[in-house]
Amino acid sequence: MNSVIQWGITTEDFTMAEPQGYFKQLVAYHTAPETIGSVWGPQALQQKFPHLRLCADASMTTDALCLEVRKDRIRIEGRQLVHTAIELFENNPEGAVSLLQETAAKLRNDCTPRKVDVHLADALERNWNAYCSAERGERVSVFEWPWAPFQSATLGVRSTDYIIFYGRPKSMKSWILCYLVAFMLHRNAAYRILIYSKEMDADEIFERIGCVLAGIAYENWVSNRLTGEERRMYITVMEFMRQAQRDMTVVCLSAQDIKQGQDTVAWLESKIEQYRPEAVFVDGMYLMSDLQGAKKNHERVANISRAMRQLILHKKVPVIATVQANREAAKNEEANTEEVAFSDSLGQDATMLIRIVNEWKKGANTLALVMGGTSRRYKLAGIRIYGIPAHNFSYYGELSEKEATAALKVDNTANQGTKQRAVKPMTKKAEDEVAQGLAAIGGLIKNA
Repeated sequence: MNSVIQWGITTEDFTMAEPQGYFKQLVAYHTAPETIGSVWGPQALQQKFPHLRLCADASMTTDALCLEVRKDRIRIEGRQLVHTAIELFENNPEGAVSLLQETAAKLRNDCTPRKVDVHLADALERNWNAYCSAERGERVSVFEWPWAPFQSATLGVRSTDYIIFYGRPKSMKSWILCYLVAFMLHRNAAYRILIYSKEMDADEIFERIGCVLAGIAYENWVSNRLTGEERRMYITVMEFMRQAQRDMTVVCLSAQDIKQGQDTVAWLESKIEQYRPEAVFVDGMYLMSDLQGAKKNHERVANISRAMRQLILHKKVPVIATVQANREAAKNEEANTEEVAFSDSLGQDATMLIRIVNEWKKGANTLALVMGGTSRRYKLAGIRIYGIPAHNFSYYGELSEKEATAALKVDNTANQGTKQRAVKPMTKKAEDEVAQGLAAIGGLIKNA
């Protein structure tokens, strides 16, 4: 029984009520405090379950028996899934596809039967090997950060990282994602990257990435005023990427081609299996669809975030996403998880939560990247980078705790100032003019 339980067999692996009852009683007896570790023998079993036919086969190991039980369940549930989906396809093909995606993902997980428990000695050895590799200067991450303090604190983006950039509108969240993609390609054109944007179409995403790679001013691109050097650089990048196309896979999924409610995390997982990317970038993740169909926004986003976290842990592929900051960001002077749009579960699930503050309001062409919440692996208040679209997102300087708080205060004060001006008290002159106007209207009504 110990071997069976450690292997991962549960009551649900038996597809009929009778064997489920047998197994449930066996486990209960084996784990009860007064009989812990005990198992009924053949004679006791025959008396307890007269209709149970025992079979002793010396050529079968316990592991093999567990595998056969699991395979039998997957086979039966798979047939039921196909049958249900065929019936559903007649009236609701989109629902049938969603059902197949969700249930197939669960069955696929069960196809990895044995529990992957981590033992201390094995984990310590793996961690030590990774530490020594990093000490020798070897890459231990999926890709490196373009900014030295981030890279020094984290040693790069790891395979299980879930990184969220958030900020209010016009804080250059999408630009940051495009810059990170371009930086990856600049370091290694053979990277496999998957992009999904709810904010822009594929051509606009790649337009921005192309401008970053070529190092040209985006305003010159959109106004058709490229300099001779910028034209030459863009053509050079374009020709190089064409030559490297055999080795690289950079795909942007089209949001326009997906029906309403179909862009779920399960759908994204199917795309990850198709393209096998090393990193996934999602622009506007909070706008994706919830497979569970929650109606309230905070529940919907919480479901999306938890599913995304499980996807990352299962596939070992990092996800870098953008999310809108909610109105509470205008009241806070800290990068707290409550600022993230709709749900604080994003802050709980993410390994890095980074608030972007566009500092153009104070006359600077910089962005403050302020670390939100408490990091699980390092201490870093934040950094300041340049914020010139396409042309320059390079490192400007590290932020102290005091400077990070000041950056947030400037951002919040600027936002609050707009509201204050809208309700600014009237002057005495304005009050007199309003009174005169009301008196005139009253006279007109009286005459009428």
